[in-house]
Amino acid sequence: MLLGGRKLTAQEACGKGLVSQVFWPGTFTQEVMVRVKELASCSPVVLEESKALVRCNMKLELEQANERECEVLKKIWGSAQGMDSMLKYLQRKIDEF
Repeated sequence: MLLGGRKLTAQEACGKGLVSQVFWPGTFTQEVMVRVKELASCSPVVLEESKALVRCNMKLELEQANERECEVLKKIWGSAQGMDSMLKYLQRKIDEF
């Protein structure tokens, strides 16, 4: 995706584990309402604490990944080849516009 600039379909995203479920437009509202009712029946304290536990681990991992990505991007963007690639990409986008 990142290298080719291609977007994933909802089905592909689900297959890759990026989303947990895919809903069809015709049943979207009904499917969401079932989940909303399930969540509404849970204790707010339990939901809040559960989310905090998940976020705690995810936040650290995301911050570390972000740092690594920023370092790599700085190297790429600072190189002659990286600059040339960005200029070519921008020119293609201008030409498409």
